[in-house]
Amino acid sequence: MKKYTMHNKHVHAEESSQAFHESYDVVVSGLGTAGAVALISAARQGLKVLGVEPMSCMGGIGTAGGIHYYHFGSKGGIQVEINERCAVLKDAYYSDGVMTFHPEVKKYVLDQMAEEAGASCHYNSVVTAAYAEGQRVVGVEVLGPDGIKQIQTKYIIDASGDAHTAAMLGCAARFGREIDGYPQPYSFIRGAIGKNNMFAHNNIDDGYVDPRDPQDMSKATINATAYHCWDEYTEEKNLTFIAQQFGLREGRFIIGEETVSFEDVINERQRDNMVMQTWSHHDNHCSDWAFESQLSQEYALVANLFSRGQVAEIPPGIFIPQGWDGLLIAGRCVSLDHDSHQGIRMQQDMQKFGEITGVMAALAIKHQCRSVDIPIKELQDSLLSSGCLPAVEDRRQHLPWLTDREEIKKAFSAEFPEGSLWSARLLGEAINGDLHKWVEGEDPLLKRRATWALGLQHDVAAIPYLIHDIETYKEEVPMDHSHDRGRHRYASICLLGILADQQAEEYLSNLLQEINNDAATATHVLVALMRIAEKNPQRRQDIVHTVTAYFQKQTEHLLTLWNKQDRPIDLNDFSVIYIMQCCQRWEIDCELVVDPRERREREMLSALAG
Repeated sequence: MKKYTMHNKHVHAEESSQAFHESYDVVVSGLGTAGAVALISAARQGLKVLGVEPMSCMGGIGTAGGIHYYHFGSKGGIQVEINERCAVLKDAYYSDGVMTFHPEVKKYVLDQMAEEAGASCHYNSVVTAAYAEGQRVVGVEVLGPDGIKQIQTKYIIDASGDAHTAAMLGCAARFGREIDGYPQPYSFIRGAIGKNNMFAHNNIDDGYVDPRDPQDMSKATINATAYHCWDEYTEEKNLTFIAQQFGLREGRFIIGEETVSFEDVINERQRDNMVMQTWSHHDNHCSDWAFESQLSQEYALVANLFSRGQVAEIPPGIFIPQGWDGLLIAGRCVSLDHDSHQGIRMQQDMQKFGEITGVMAALAIKHQCRSVDIPIKELQDSLLSSGCLPAVEDRRQHLPWLTDREEIKKAFSAEFPEGSLWSARLLGEAINGDLHKWVEGEDPLLKRRATWALGLQHDVAAIPYLIHDIETYKEEVPMDHSHDRGRHRYASICLLGILADQQAEEYLSNLLQEINNDAATATHVLVALMRIAEKNPQRRQDIVHTVTAYFQKQTEHLLTLWNKQDRPIDLNDFSVIYIMQCCQRWEIDCELVVDPRERREREMLSALAG
């Protein structure tokens, strides 16, 4: 048997003959949104279950984090009972303006349901080590108010949010977006009593943080808390609380036996071993779309599908770390990618993740089999009976795409194109001839949408029309429902980079020289040029020279994008990291020597001091 711990971000494994003090069937590490339901689910299967939670309550972002409503997600399962119990008790607390559930009521309900199921909880406690025999987990070490104890278990459900226990064991994981490794921005909640004594809250995006780094987490907490002190409060907006827990949207993603990718989601992949459906839009909170993936940009920025509802079918393998047994993952750290995660992290869906892992652990113990060998029919039947997996007739259907070319043409000319651009992409060659006709038309909206549709088909014939669109761009023209994330000019610049033609390179290089004090446009052009360099090795040296020369020229001006809360996000950081990573990969010398993270830290501390 080996004991696994994490020392200074590195996994340490040593042989151990440690005797265990207690024994459980399942230990749930972390009792947040997913973990609380995993605890109840496993206990209701008749298992002896222990929950280990660093805080003093269950429920995570919905309780300690103050998010008292569900944004998208799928209904059904144990969470229905949780919501019904919360509704009965809500009026015992101040509930004017409370939306789906009262956070304090939910804390009580979760405790009550866990106790009724026979589960045990250790609050103010944390898993500090894991024990394994080969690739099978057999126990954990827990640090709590009574000290350290070793606990034998048949299964660990890691619901820590960032797969901390899995990381201790050295389980493979992904982190952040491909371009620069940054995760989604985190948020921080404050509550206030406003007009007519109504309770309200603000969910404020506060920037980027690495949840694997305790210093970064601490500084982010200080920064987020201090932000609330900068605001003004009146009789119509009285600050009542600052949430105990801030909202980490993204951290590690374990590499599972199966993965749900963004391609799976947008291609509407169906699975015979589905154990639930998720439901959301592409809820990306970045303020720097230039640094998101090409596919995400094509889908949300160009095709304007940020707000379109998406169904994803979830297989059991995303909860199983690849090659491991006795270990399941619940919560936002399951086997996803950065893009698919934007629509697969809603509270209701995370609660279902918890329920599923509780049932999976029970079935593996019952059949004395490995996680990957759990009888799928028995798992599905159990989840069908609870409503976690909806019956066939109740399953949510994918939103339809347009297939008639005249309907697509009509939608192209409308103020909001809805799903018409992606519909045209799906039709491919069947509509290509029409697109070439429409780009020559007089209707400016039809012309623009047809140009983008050609770009989405990676047709270089779109390039002169994209350049014309950039040159004639008018900011006041409405675009979409997507929080101003899909401005016309950025979509056209993005497509020029994807098409990677010499004409596109020459135009973008000249455009870059004309940009002053416009961080958003500059970063879109920088990324587009680097994408062209990626596809054209013979042009890399010259393109790198162009972008680094521009960047050095701009050091006198702070390239800043102001987000929705009028807080600055320094885009130098992301551009420098991206350019330096490309140069390293291409083995090209890079003249940018700024340490962006160090500078960002200095600027943050200076802002706090002010």
